[in-house]
Amino acid sequence: MSVIANQVKELASQLGHFVTLLEREHAALSAKALDNLSEVIAEKNRLAGLLSGQWEALRQNLDLKQASPADLTSALSARGEHAALKDGQAIRQLSERARELNQRNGALIREQLRQTSKAIDILQAISRQNATYGPDGLSHGGLSYSRTIDKA
Repeated sequence: MSVIANQVKELASQLGHFVTLLEREHAALSAKALDNLSEVIAEKNRLAGLLSGQWEALRQNLDLKQASPADLTSALSARGEHAALKDGQAIRQLSERARELNQRNGALIREQLRQTSKAIDILQAISRQNATYGPDGLSHGGLSYSRTIDKA
Protein backbone atom coordinates (compact mmCIF):
# COMPACT_ATOMS: atom_id res chain seq x y z
CA MET A 1 0.00 0.00 0.00
CA SER A 2 1.38 3.42 -0.93
CA VAL A 3 2.03 6.30 1.45
CA ILE A 4 -0.94 8.18 0.04
CA ALA A 5 -3.24 5.16 0.38
CA ASN A 6 -2.15 4.81 4.02
CA GLN A 7 -2.81 8.52 4.62
CA VAL A 8 -6.28 8.23 3.08
CA LYS A 9 -7.08 5.11 5.12
CA GLU A 10 -5.94 6.77 8.38
CA LEU A 11 -7.85 9.97 7.59
CA ALA A 12 -11.03 7.99 6.89
CA SER A 13 -10.63 6.10 10.17
CA GLN A 14 -10.07 9.25 12.23
CA LEU A 15 -12.94 11.02 10.47
CA GLY A 16 -15.19 8.10 11.40
CA HIS A 17 -14.22 8.59 15.06
CA PHE A 18 -14.91 12.31 14.69
CA VAL A 19 -18.42 11.66 13.33
CA THR A 20 -19.05 9.30 16.26
CA LEU A 21 -18.08 12.10 18.66
CA LEU A 22 -20.41 14.53 16.86
CA GLU A 23 -23.22 11.97 17.20
CA ARG A 24 -22.49 11.62 20.93
CA GLU A 25 -22.49 15.42 21.24
CA HIS A 26 -25.82 15.58 19.39
CA ALA A 27 -27.38 12.94 21.65
CA ALA A 28 -26.19 14.76 24.78
CA LEU A 29 -27.43 18.13 23.53
CA SER A 30 -30.79 16.68 22.47
CA ALA A 31 -31.30 15.00 25.83
CA LYS A 32 -29.95 18.06 27.67
CA ALA A 33 -27.50 15.67 29.36
CA LEU A 34 -24.77 18.25 29.67
CA ASP A 35 -22.75 16.62 32.47
CA ASN A 36 -20.41 14.62 30.21
CA LEU A 37 -20.48 17.06 27.32
CA SER A 38 -17.20 18.75 28.23
CA GLU A 39 -15.32 15.46 27.80
CA VAL A 40 -16.88 14.89 24.38
CA ILE A 41 -16.07 18.44 23.30
CA ALA A 42 -12.47 18.20 24.48
CA GLU A 43 -11.96 14.96 22.55
CA LYS A 44 -13.75 16.43 19.52
CA ASN A 45 -11.46 19.48 19.54
CA ARG A 46 -8.36 17.30 19.89
CA LEU A 47 -9.44 15.10 17.02
CA ALA A 48 -10.35 18.12 14.86
CA GLY A 49 -6.78 19.37 15.21
CA LEU A 50 -5.41 15.95 14.27
CA LEU A 51 -7.73 15.71 11.26
CA SER A 52 -6.71 19.16 10.10
CA GLY A 53 -3.05 18.15 10.10
CA GLN A 54 -3.77 14.84 8.36
CA TRP A 55 -5.86 16.55 5.69
CA GLU A 56 -3.21 19.19 5.08
CA ALA A 57 -0.47 16.55 4.69
CA LEU A 58 -2.61 14.54 2.28
CA ARG A 59 -3.58 17.64 0.35
CA GLN A 60 0.10 18.55 -0.09
CA ASN A 61 1.06 15.00 -1.12
CA LEU A 62 -1.66 15.04 -3.77
CA ASP A 63 -0.91 18.63 -4.87
CA LEU A 64 -4.55 19.55 -4.27
CA LYS A 65 -5.09 23.27 -4.64
CA GLN A 66 -8.62 23.10 -3.25
CA ALA A 67 -9.13 21.82 0.29
CA SER A 68 -12.32 19.94 -0.54
CA PRO A 69 -12.99 16.25 0.11
CA ALA A 70 -15.04 16.31 -3.11
CA ASP A 71 -11.80 16.76 -5.09
CA LEU A 72 -10.08 13.86 -3.33
CA THR A 73 -11.41 10.99 -5.46
CA SER A 74 -10.49 12.83 -8.68
CA ALA A 75 -6.97 13.45 -7.39
CA LEU A 76 -6.59 9.83 -6.30
CA SER A 77 -7.75 8.56 -9.70
CA ALA A 78 -5.42 10.93 -11.52
CA ARG A 79 -2.46 9.63 -9.47
CA GLY A 80 -3.41 5.99 -10.01
CA GLU A 81 -4.20 5.47 -6.31
CA HIS A 82 -7.10 3.10 -7.05
CA ALA A 83 -6.63 1.18 -3.79
CA ALA A 84 -7.46 4.38 -1.90
CA LEU A 85 -10.63 5.27 -3.82
CA LYS A 86 -12.99 3.46 -1.44
CA ASP A 87 -11.52 5.29 1.55
CA GLY A 88 -11.59 8.52 -0.46
CA GLN A 89 -15.31 8.09 -1.03
CA ALA A 90 -15.77 7.31 2.66
CA ILE A 91 -13.98 10.56 3.51
CA ARG A 92 -16.39 12.47 1.28
CA GLN A 93 -19.44 10.83 2.89
CA LEU A 94 -18.11 11.21 6.43
CA SER A 95 -17.25 14.86 5.78
CA GLU A 96 -20.82 15.51 4.67
CA ARG A 97 -22.19 13.72 7.73
CA ALA A 98 -19.86 15.72 10.00
CA ARG A 99 -21.02 18.97 8.36
CA GLU A 100 -24.69 18.07 8.91
CA LEU A 101 -24.13 17.07 12.53
CA ASN A 102 -22.09 20.18 13.21
CA GLN A 103 -24.91 22.36 11.88
CA ARG A 104 -27.51 20.52 13.97
CA ASN A 105 -25.36 20.70 17.09
CA GLY A 106 -24.79 24.39 16.51
CA ALA A 107 -28.55 24.96 16.31
CA LEU A 108 -29.08 23.02 19.56
CA ILE A 109 -26.35 25.03 21.29
CA ARG A 110 -27.82 28.33 20.05
CA GLU A 111 -31.25 27.30 21.40
CA GLN A 112 -29.76 26.28 24.74
CA LEU A 113 -27.94 29.62 24.96
CA ARG A 114 -31.16 31.47 24.12
CA GLN A 115 -33.04 29.63 26.88
CA THR A 116 -30.24 30.19 29.38
CA SER A 117 -30.07 33.88 28.52
CA LYS A 118 -33.83 34.20 28.94
CA ALA A 119 -33.68 32.48 32.34
CA ILE A 120 -30.87 34.80 33.45
CA ASP A 121 -32.87 37.84 32.34
CA ILE A 122 -35.87 36.65 34.35
CA LEU A 123 -33.78 35.98 37.45
CA GLN A 124 -32.06 39.36 37.18
CA ALA A 125 -35.40 41.13 36.86
CA ILE A 126 -36.69 39.36 39.95
CA SER A 127 -33.55 40.12 41.94
CA ARG A 128 -33.80 43.82 41.06
CA GLN A 129 -37.25 43.93 42.62
CA ASN A 130 -35.55 43.25 45.96
CA ALA A 131 -38.70 42.20 47.79
CA THR A 132 -38.41 42.49 51.56
CA TYR A 133 -40.78 42.60 54.48
CA GLY A 134 -41.11 45.79 56.51
CA PRO A 135 -41.62 46.11 60.27
CA ASP A 136 -45.37 46.04 59.68
CA GLY A 137 -45.08 42.55 58.08
CA LEU A 138 -46.05 43.79 54.62
CA SER A 139 -43.79 43.09 51.68
CA HIS A 140 -42.02 46.08 50.15
CA GLY A 141 -39.74 46.67 47.22
CA GLY A 142 -41.62 46.54 43.97
CA LEU A 143 -43.82 43.50 44.33
CA SER A 144 -47.51 44.20 44.46
CA TYR A 145 -48.34 41.81 47.25
CA SER A 146 -50.37 43.13 50.13
CA ARG A 147 -50.17 40.05 52.32
CA THR A 148 -48.52 40.13 55.70
CA ILE A 149 -45.55 37.87 56.42
CA ASP A 150 -47.67 35.59 58.60
CA LYS A 151 -49.98 34.93 55.60
CA ALA A 152 -47.25 34.62 52.98
